[in-house]
Amino acid sequence: MPTIQPYECHHILETINVDGLLDELAWEKAPTLDFYIPVTHSTPQSLSYGKLLWDEKYLYVGIKAYDKDIWGFHTERDSPTCNEDVLEVFLKPRKDSGAYYNFEINPLGTVYDAFNVKRGVRTTAWVVWFHNTHLATTYPQLATQNAWGDRYRHALCPAQPAVMEYMRALVKNLASYPLDTVEFEAFEFTPFRHFSFLEIERRTSCVRCDPRVRVLLGDWVKQLGGLFPSPFMHIGFVEPYELEKAAQRAGGVAQGELYIQHLTQVARLVEQASKHVVIWGDMNVLNSNTEIMAAIPPGITAVPWHNGLEKDYGAYLAPLAAKGISEYASTSVYGYYQIFPDFNQTFAALDNLLRDARKYGAIGLLLTLWTDDAQNLTRMSFPGVAYGMAGARQPGACASASRGLSSGAAPGGGRPGTPAARP
Repeated sequence: MPTIQPYECHHILETINVDGLLDELAWEKAPTLDFYIPVTHSTPQSLSYGKLLWDEKYLYVGIKAYDKDIWGFHTERDSPTCNEDVLEVFLKPRKDSGAYYNFEINPLGTVYDAFNVKRGVRTTAWVVWFHNTHLATTYPQLATQNAWGDRYRHALCPAQPAVMEYMRALVKNLASYPLDTVEFEAFEFTPFRHFSFLEIERRTSCVRCDPRVRVLLGDWVKQLGGLFPSPFMHIGFVEPYELEKAAQRAGGVAQGELYIQHLTQVARLVEQASKHVVIWGDMNVLNSNTEIMAAIPPGITAVPWHNGLEKDYGAYLAPLAAKGISEYASTSVYGYYQIFPDFNQTFAALDNLLRDARKYGAIGLLLTLWTDDAQNLTRMSFPGVAYGMAGARQPGACASASRGLSSGAAPGGGRPGTPAARP
C-alpha cells in the first residue's frame, strides 16, 4: 500500500485557459499527483496523473488519463456518468465532516456535479430546549412562572439569563460534532398544556397532602362534566412511570396504596358530578402492584389496552374479568410512528381482540387513534375505525374470526347503564 503524501498546491497569478491542454508554464511547474487504484492501491495499467493550481477565485484541476478502450454514452448534464469511463474529482472541505463535493466529466464532455453528505447513516441531533422537567424541578427558580405565581416544573424560562447561557453552551457543544442536521424542540415559552409524565406523577403524590389540588380537580371535573352530556368520564390513570419515586417522596407509602388513594379521591369527584368513572386498565401497573386490583373502587369501568398484534389478549383481559371488574377491550388503528396506517396488522389485531373480548365478557370495544406524532393523516385511519365498529356491533363476522358484541344488554353481568360497544 502506497503512503499517501500531502500535495503542495501552487498559488498562481497568471491566467489559466480551461481548454484541457495544460500547456501553461504554471502547469509545467506544478507537482505531479500520481494515481493508484482504490482498495487494492495498485498502479493503474494505463498512465494517469493529475495536477492542481489555485488563485483567489478558482481551484484548477488538470488530469491526463490514457485508456485503450474509452467509452461513454450519457449526454445530459448530471446523468449517472459514474457508470462509464469518467474523470472524477472529490473535494472534502472539512476533515471532520462527511460532506464532500463531487465533480465528474465523461469522454463526451458531459458534466455531473453534486454536494454529497456523509455516506451511510445520517447523523441528526434532536435537542429539546426549554421543555426540561429534570432541570426545571432541580432549579425551580429558573422555571417558567405564570401570572398567578405558579412554577411550571416541566419548563425552563427563556427570560432567565442562566437558562440562555446554558442554551448557548449546549449549541456550542453541538457544533463540535460532525452532525448532518440539528433539530430543536420546545424553542419557546413552554405552555402549561405541554404536559410530561412527571406532572402526572406530581398530581398523584400531592393530592393526599395538599387539599388545594382536590379543589382544582373538582373544578375541572365540574366544568368538563357540564360541557359534555355523556354519562361517562375517562380520567386516565395510565403509564405512571414515576409512581415509585412519588411513593418515596410521600413518606415511603406503598405504590399501590398511593395509586388507590388518588384513584379513590378523583373517582369520588367524578361521581359527585353524576358521571360514571372510566380508567385505563394499565396492566404494566396492575400486574406489578397486585394490591391495586383488589382495591379498585366499585362501579369503575377499566379499559385494558394493547396497541400491538397478539395471538391471545388474555393477559390483558383475564385479570380484570377474574375480579369482576367491568371492562372495555381496547386497541388502536396501527398508524403511530408512520404516515399511512397498517391495516393488515389493525384488522388482524381487531379479529383476535374481539374474539377474546367475548371470551372474557368485555362490555365493548374502545378503538383509538394515535395522532401525537403530528405526521399522521387521520382520515387514512377511518377504514380501521369502520372495521372495528362492524366487528363490535354485528352478530356476523366481518373477517374470518370476528363475531359481534351485543349492542343491547351488556354481557358478563354488566350493570344497567354500562356503555354498549362503540368505537
